[in-house]
Amino acid sequence: MKNNSVPTPFALVIAAVITAPAGAHEVLTGDTRLACEATLCLAAGSRPNECSPSLSRYFSIHKRKWSDTVQARANFLSLCPASDQTPEMRSLVSAMANGAGRCDA
Repeated sequence: MKNNSVPTPFALVIAAVITAPAGAHEVLTGDTRLACEATLCLAAGSRPNECSPSLSRYFSIHKRKWSDTVQARANFLSLCPASDQTPEMRSLVSAMANGAGRCDA
């Protein structure tokens, strides 16, 4: 039997975005939308083409010092209303901004 379970961080992101304070008639736009999309895309195991605009915006954030770049990227992801709804989401956003899952080879 095939296991179709969703990875926990991805499930948390989806649950947080679904329950975000944005009302049913309110559509996110601009950097807020890109931040939410980037959060979903960074949490996903694969990156579909729909992730290109949001990830391009995320990875285009560069500062002189690496620590400043990490902080600026975390600030960008924090624009998503769901990013601070729960301690788990805050932890996930922080981990993604700090490069969780990147290759250190």
